[in-house]
Formats: sequence, structure tokens, C-alpha cells
Amino acid sequence: GGSGGPATLAASDQSHLVAICDEGIYTSATPFVRVYFSDDGGSTFDVAATAPAIAPGATSIASPVPQVVVIGVNGGDLIGTFDDGATWSVVHHQTNSDAWLQVGFTTASQGVAVDANGAMLMTFDGGHVWAPVSFSGLKLYQNPRHDWSG
Repeated sequence: GGSGGPATLAASDQSHLVAICDEGIYTSATPFVRVYFSDDGGSTFDVAATAPAIAPGATSIASPVPQVVVIGVNGGDLIGTFDDGATWSVVHHQTNSDAWLQVGFTTASQGVAVDANGAMLMTFDGGHVWAPVSFSGLKLYQNPRHDWSG
């Protein structure tokens, strides 16, 4: 096994938590990622059946409902599981993205992801499909005394 390394946590409700752990960072020549699930508020954690095929250093994690997890990883991928970690897949690849700063859900189906370059994506189906959000042409504020659009 491995030990020693950072962990990132997310909760879908007060009982269901998920932790993605970079293991072996301090104790192994080959660090790896493990994902753990808890259904008792974090008193105990069980390792996921499979781990996503990603390098340590995931930048953001969200769990809108139990058994669903979306992870933002370096290099522009959003990785998701919809079956409690039994299978993992790339749900979106953002070209020219270094890292995801934030992945989160406002409801069980609606989520937002923001990358280090300022790109924003949204999902309306619980994380299966992500689409860019465009702010072009948006005027945030107009004051008759000053033109803030320039």
C-alpha cells in the first residue's frame, strides 16, 4: 500500500463523502491515486473498486449525489464516475487547459467547472456532458456618466 500525500474531499450530503488521495507522494518512487467513499459521514471509508487512470495532483473534485464524482485533473480533463467508482471515463477534455480551479454542483444535475485560463463549462445532466459558457457581448454595467464597456 501507499501512504503519505495530499487528499481532496467532497460531500454530496451529510452522510456521503468522497476522498481522492495522492498516495505514496512522500514514501514511494511511484505515487498513485486512490479514491475512497464514505456513507456514514466520514467515520469509515471504503476504497473504490477501481481508481481513475490519472496522475497525482487532481485539482478539484465534486460529488453532486452519492455514487457520482467528477474530478478536474491537470491537462484539461474532467474525469467522472457514475457508479460509485466501478468505472471512470473522461467526460470532457478542455484543449489548452493547464488545470481546473473549481468543479462544483449547485443541484444534482447542474454543475460548473472553471479552468486556470478562465474558461467556464456547465453541465445540466449531472456531469455526463459539459459545454462552454460564453460571455462575449455581455455588458455587465452601464452608467450614463461613464462607459465601462471599453
